[in-house]
Amino acid sequence: MAQLVRKLSALLTAGRSGHYIWADLLAARSAAGTQGGQTVSDLAQPLPDVSGQNDLNTELLHCAGRAAALGLSVSSAIRSGCAVVDGVRSLRTPCLYWRHLAACLDVAEASGSPLASVLARYALWLETELDAIAIRETALAGPKATVRLLSWLPVLGLVLGMIMGVNPLAALLSGPIGWAALLLGVALMVISRCWSGALIRAAARDAP
Repeated sequence: MAQLVRKLSALLTAGRSGHYIWADLLAARSAAGTQGGQTVSDLAQPLPDVSGQNDLNTELLHCAGRAAALGLSVSSAIRSGCAVVDGVRSLRTPCLYWRHLAACLDVAEASGSPLASVLARYALWLETELDAIAIRETALAGPKATVRLLSWLPVLGLVLGMIMGVNPLAALLSGPIGWAALLLGVALMVISRCWSGALIRAAARDAP
């Protein structure tokens, strides 16, 4: 997305305007191997099904280009396209960035600011945001793996005991003390998994 905004800003700086900008962006995506060749006339064709972020970007480029060709509001077309896929969880964040782009278009139109410079600043913010998300995911990968490992350790302990001939299941199921120990252990496992998951979610939510 940051790369797409950078290209849009560069095209505006180079003097491209109107629906030609969106056709140029589609052509650039075609050159990168995302989709077959696109021209301005292709903006009137039916939109592809959305199955991922790349398809979403292509569809919204179609929406924006078609609106620009008809003299309609590009930002409204982008928001309408995002509204169609709001129910797809994996596309909520990309749609949020597209809504930011629509807001940039509205701000530049309302204030008279050069759209290219507005988009350049948005692209810089977007790159910083995406880098922060990548760093956060890398930092949380270790705790997530640790939680999964610790969740399976009791089960592995039982299996290892049976392999060694101790038969811990017989001890756990032989009387009330064993049943109490088993239930307490299961309860502690569930509580620890829920607590660890809550801590990881809180860290992911509160990270800048």
